[in-house]
Formats: sequence, structure tokens, C-alpha cells
Amino acid sequence: MEFALNEEQRMFLNMFRDFAVKEIAPRAEDMDHEETLPPDMLQKAANQGFLGATLPETYFGAELDGVSYAMLIETLAGASMSVAVTIAAHVSLVAMSILEHGTEAHKEEWLMPMAAGEVLGGFALTEPDAGSDVMALQTRATLEGEEVVLDGVKTWVTNGGIAGLFLVFARGPEGVEAFLVPRDTPGLTVGYREPTLGLRSATFHTVYLEGCRVKLANRLGEAGGGSVVAQRAMDRMAVALAAAGLGVAADAVEVAAQFATER
Repeated sequence: MEFALNEEQRMFLNMFRDFAVKEIAPRAEDMDHEETLPPDMLQKAANQGFLGATLPETYFGAELDGVSYAMLIETLAGASMSVAVTIAAHVSLVAMSILEHGTEAHKEEWLMPMAAGEVLGGFALTEPDAGSDVMALQTRATLEGEEVVLDGVKTWVTNGGIAGLFLVFARGPEGVEAFLVPRDTPGLTVGYREPTLGLRSATFHTVYLEGCRVKLANRLGEAGGGSVVAQRAMDRMAVALAAAGLGVAADAVEVAAQFATER
């Protein structure tokens, strides 16, 4: 089996490293102290194709293969884990869920703006009394004609502070379901920012859903198919987080080796 990178992957890796060194590393410490991700940095990442990394070119995506995407997240994490997690959540948890489970209308409405950095995705699964156990969710989805009313509380919503679109999981008449909920939907309130030991410039928030009304057409996937959407998303994110962890570890070794030889 051949494990060497091909020419295109080597080109991508050089591009990723160049971005991490020039755009992220010089600002990483300030971002950590200020606990914020500058919008211009995310826009630059979008301009490089990172926010649509694995999306098809049809939706302005970069259409990276799996290895190249893992290298992207690994390289970004070496400069800032917060940047890597923000982008990975946007791509792996939300954008790819729309690509895999969404209708053509969903894809046309959301994927191009997401790839362009105009809309960031937030992932609203975890709850105070359920954790991330999909089968224990208490948020309710009540069907009223061609609309669904969402009621519940989500915690540790990844990208909660900056997302323009939330992927929300709730329990409906036929089981757990997934819904696309724009940030400005009445009844959706972004609340408390969760404190973190690391990932200081990534945002994790509590999100309140109180009579939050969306169209039934906003449902992602089949009726009662939300658990499949969630599991597929978390499987993708697990790979991305593994790559990010490798990036942090590799950078730590490099910093330690440099210190050991210069002290």
C-alpha cells in the first residue's frame, strides 16, 4: 500500500502551512487572550477554500479528498486549535450534513454561502440532562401543519457565538429529527458562553429554543432520521479532531525541541 502524498496533496499541504504560519500563528496568542476569532481571518480562510473544504466545486467547495482535509485540520491546529475546531465543526458537522442528508433546496440555499464564509454553521445536539446521547434528548419538535415548533435547551453548541445557521436535534412524533434553524429565527436565543480551559477563541454557547417555529421543509433527512444525521456528523468530527490532536502534538514537539537546543 502506498502512503506517500501525491503531488496535489503536497501542494495542498504547502498551502495549508503557508496560511497557518502567515495568517494564524502571529495572532494566535492575542486571539486566545481576547477569546475571539477575528472575522477577517475566517474570511481569509474562506477565500482559500477552507470553509468549503470537502464540498463539491458545484457549491464553490474545494472538493478536498479525505487525506487532504485531515492535513488541513492538522496544520491549522498546530497554529491554533480554536481555528481548527471552528472550521472542522462548520465543515464536518454542519455543511457535510447538509450535503449528505439535505434536499437540493437545502444545498442551493446554504452550501454556497457556507463555503464563501457568509454563513457559519453551529451544531446544537448536547443538552443539560442528556449530554450528547441522541436517544435521551428532551428538546421537543411539535408538528403543526407544515411547521414545526421547537422547545428546549441546548448546551455546548459549537460555534454558537458566531453561527448564522444551527443544525438542531429534537424529538418529534417519529423519533429524533434534525432541523436547519437560521440564527434570526424568532424563539431562538443564544445565551451563556461556556468557559473553556483551552480553545479560548472558539465559542461554545447555551442556546434556548422557546416556541421556535420553522418550516417542516427545514427538516434534514427523513422523518425520525435525526439519529443517523447526528451519528454521521460525529463520526466525521471524530476524524477531524484526531487530526487536530496530531497537529497540536506535532507543534508541541517542535517547540520543545527548539527550546531544548537553544536554551
